[in-house]
Amino acid sequence: MQRVLLSALIVGLSICMPVTAADVYYAAGYVASATFRSLDEHNVETFVYMVAQKGRETSPPEYRKAGSKLFYYAYRYDYTTGLYHFGSVGEKELMPGEFDIDLDLSQATLNTTVVLDSGVQPITLTVQLDFAATSSPTKVKRSFHEHSPDRLMQIRYSATERQADVAGSVLNGQDNLTPGEPLSALIYKVSNFEAIVR
Repeated sequence: MQRVLLSALIVGLSICMPVTAADVYYAAGYVASATFRSLDEHNVETFVYMVAQKGRETSPPEYRKAGSKLFYYAYRYDYTTGLYHFGSVGEKELMPGEFDIDLDLSQATLNTTVVLDSGVQPITLTVQLDFAATSSPTKVKRSFHEHSPDRLMQIRYSATERQADVAGSVLNGQDNLTPGEPLSALIYKVSNFEAIVR
């Protein structure tokens, strides 16, 4: 589960961080995340990842932002035909009331809509997820390094996290994209997140 969380954070940061080469990015706040994967009888896989956060972000000298936002990643892939039904990754700002989270990390709710740019026509998802903590708070510290020919990314953060159950659904019309139990679900507070890109 820790590997899933860290991988999801890295994917999200690659899309959402307002940083370029030689930048530093800091973040702190409250987060709820859930990952779903299902494979039906027709060998079609559906994957949904949602992470909502409420807090602040800074990237000196000028970028400062506070509020709530949602990072999402969703796709449906047919292993028989080798074709994607849809696939999209992105983020959106959340309005007040769309994401609520208890300060003690006991529960969180996410109620919003997401428009996927599927490449053919937009797909609107209705997201209604209720998180309920199932474990005691655990303090963690983690780090990650990614090196490629054109950049080096160093990430470290400390957090208090609780594992969670998730009720609700992510719907495309009447089609439930999250019919089963999540692969992972967490409610957590990030007290110090630092990413350096060179």
